[in-house]
Amino acid sequence: MMIEHDYDLCKRLIVEVFDPEKEIETYIVKQVEEQSEISAQNKLDILLLYLRRVHAFCLYCGEEYEDERMLSTRCGP
Repeated sequence: MMIEHDYDLCKRLIVEVFDPEKEIETYIVKQVEEQSEISAQNKLDILLLYLRRVHAFCLYCGEEYEDERMLSTRCGP
């Protein structure tokens, strides 16, 4: 149940907040949802990685950093 909640939160953050702020055309969410053979956990992992790498945002601590390197230093790899 938490996986679904976190997955939905990631989708909303990407589509409604972070990608529009940086004027990025959102495609990752659609691509992930189209993959029926991928488990819910793996779909969540992909979106978490996208948030970390593209937006330097950690979902679990709720912090946005200057870049991915700062995020890794503060939140861990």
